[in-house]
Amino acid sequence: APEPMEETILPAVVECFCSRQDRLFVAAGRCLALLRGRFARRPEVMRAHGPRIAKTVLKTFEIVAGAPQLSQHLQSKAKARGLVGVGAAATLATSTRLLSALLNSAESAQWFSP
Repeated sequence: APEPMEETILPAVVECFCSRQDRLFVAAGRCLALLRGRFARRPEVMRAHGPRIAKTVLKTFEIVAGAPQLSQHLQSKAKARGLVGVGAAATLATSTRLLSALLNSAESAQWFSP
């Protein structure tokens, strides 16, 4: 039977991660790393949320990694997402770590497939 962590906590963490709020993204990114470990023997649990996580990581990485040389349009998008300022470094670090971890796993690397 599914456990509360699988049915309640994981979806809530994914929701926070995808919320477009800098602080939630960073905190939820840490939680996702822990949850990946927790569900390592049952990859199908994380797989259900995989494409959404992958899309968010890539989009955030794209916006934050290019922050110093962003076009006016992308700067306004980054600002709207709360990704400019004090939290930008933490956001970049979180997205880089998570992107690397996801791509290093054959299971989660598939989440990035179109």
